[in-house]
Amino acid sequence: MVVPFGIRILWFILSFVGLLVCWVVFFALGKALGTMWAPLAYLAACSTMQLAFLLGIIWRMDTYAMPKAFCVVQTTLFTLSDFVMTGVAVTFTCATAICVIKPKTWAESQTNTFVWRRFYFIPVVVAPVLLTAVQTALYIHFDAVQPSNEIHCDANDPIWVRFFGYAGVPLLACFPCLILTIVSIRRVWRTNEHIQRSWQNEFLNEDHFTSQDTRRRSRSKLRRLTAHIKHKSLTSPSGDSSPNSTPGGVSTAHSFHVQPTLELPLDTASSDAHDTTECGPDSPTSESFPTFAHPRSRSRARSSDSEIRTLETQVSATDASSLDIRSSIMRTNSDKTLQWERRMGMDEDTKHSTEDFDEDTLAYDAPHAEGHQLQAFTRSPFGRLSHKSRRPPPASLAPIIMRCLVFQLLFCAVHVLASISTIVDVARQRSPTCFGTTEVAMIMAGWAPAILFGTMPGVFEHIRLPWKRPAS
Repeated sequence: MVVPFGIRILWFILSFVGLLVCWVVFFALGKALGTMWAPLAYLAACSTMQLAFLLGIIWRMDTYAMPKAFCVVQTTLFTLSDFVMTGVAVTFTCATAICVIKPKTWAESQTNTFVWRRFYFIPVVVAPVLLTAVQTALYIHFDAVQPSNEIHCDANDPIWVRFFGYAGVPLLACFPCLILTIVSIRRVWRTNEHIQRSWQNEFLNEDHFTSQDTRRRSRSKLRRLTAHIKHKSLTSPSGDSSPNSTPGGVSTAHSFHVQPTLELPLDTASSDAHDTTECGPDSPTSESFPTFAHPRSRSRARSSDSEIRTLETQVSATDASSLDIRSSIMRTNSDKTLQWERRMGMDEDTKHSTEDFDEDTLAYDAPHAEGHQLQAFTRSPFGRLSHKSRRPPPASLAPIIMRCLVFQLLFCAVHVLASISTIVDVARQRSPTCFGTTEVAMIMAGWAPAILFGTMPGVFEHIRLPWKRPAS
């Protein structure tokens, strides 16, 4: 069966236009990737294959009319170009695999993935040259390049020699590339799923921006501090003078970064006229522990051994800065002293030591209620939450790298397609098919990558066409 001349012309046009499109797209791809060696290597191989095929139009793509020397050269160029494209696909597979296993490098994956590495020289240059030399020696030794009804020259007698060329070695290289590509895609999918899940759960935790270890240590210190407060309030001597008391009778406390005024409703019905200038015992002020207000008079201090009623309330409120406020109020029957403890979530990136329980202290006298004293305790200002302190979302893999993974799958499909006709002909022990999957794969080698990468916005914006003027 002879291939119609119209099909030959159609294949000539598809090959020529596909080569032009491939050049335009791969130059833009090189600019998008920030490196040109991979696109240029593929372009050189694809151009060699397509030009060797296009030159056959001189003899109307009739292998019986083509010179013997031209047929050997055309077959050799087909083999060399296919090996080089296989080497480029192998380097793509290695580069994307190295990038995928390091999610921390995904932020710069578009420009750093295909940086030239020395061992790329083996699959791109050394291996293709050596394998082509072996294939050419077999062509000459067996005189395998013979005319046929195909539209290009090839090894036809014996046909099994093709397995040392495009139908064999590239097909074997497809299997590890296919496995590695599938593993890479699966890892990317699982990593993205984990990133999305962890990023969403970060806002659902009790302490959004605090690690588990830090949160556990903070709670332990908080429990010890609460026990210390109760012990001091029960066993505080009534006759000792306060080291921090001033002659004026106003208890002092180290106060850093004074917080806004906080007002709590206080029970003023039971408050009598107290002498606010009377100085009572006070505990020493420490920078590593909060200061607490003791009763203002000795008479009231003597009654401090009365039963202490503790009321702990937890208020969870979500405001503009996503604060988690936990309040505990301690009140005695005698002095109506209130102590309010406010805990704020700490940013996980804070460099404040967890061993130092530093607290800011604010002494506050409630208005319209003599003898009632309020003290608010907050964390160090280093732990205050803000939108700026939140950890930014992790970077995802660049879309162009995902297209490269698809290109690797496409490469495997093209080489499987190129080998089907030869495998079937050898299995059935028949003459070569005049027009089969090999010719389809040859056209796809130019068109498929051009369509795959040319439709990407990141690549398309680098395409320079005569009618496409650069934006001023």
